[in-house]
Amino acid sequence: MGRGKLDEPERRRENDGVRLFVAIPLPKVIRAGLEDYVEEWSSAWPEGRWSKPADWHVTLRFLGEVRDDSVPEVKTWLRERLAGAEGGVFRLGRTGFFEQPGRYVLWAGLNNAEWMDGLAARLSGVIAGCHPEAREFKAHITLTRTEVDRRNDVRFLEFMDSFKGTYLPPEADMAEEVVLYRSELSAKGAKYSVMERVKLS
Repeated sequence: MGRGKLDEPERRRENDGVRLFVAIPLPKVIRAGLEDYVEEWSSAWPEGRWSKPADWHVTLRFLGEVRDDSVPEVKTWLRERLAGAEGGVFRLGRTGFFEQPGRYVLWAGLNNAEWMDGLAARLSGVIAGCHPEAREFKAHITLTRTEVDRRNDVRFLEFMDSFKGTYLPPEADMAEEVVLYRSELSAKGAKYSVMERVKLS
């Protein structure tokens, strides 16, 4: 009986899943060009859950909850799908936002991101062991999520007037890799860890 009690948590851990997504991390030059803007915006609207610069990325596909024993298969799938894939020039565009029930997602857009569309297309289709979200790919960098009713919040309206449509620095840099990330959710926000890296040609 004692042995059975010890085994139960182990069995639960074996059946646990991990939240995975595939993304392009920001090149250093691009990240540096964006940091000053975000520092100013986060001071103007501290109520937002602003992402850390080290976590900024462009999500190519969110894979959702994946069983631990399926992760090696997902890594293999990623390497095969991206074999011979070429990188491209990373260039910031203008800011914008998605309006969702009860909250807003503020993001930085990208210019000349057609090559990212090609990478996202390579990652389409069914993946064994995954239940990915069927969301249309739109190249962007999520900066913050904030829960607010902007119709009744004058401060948020004023902040959005200064944020939306901002032209970001024109610096450019090459994207060199695609990363498989694990996302762990907590009250303090998501924590990302690298599961696999795939170099681009």
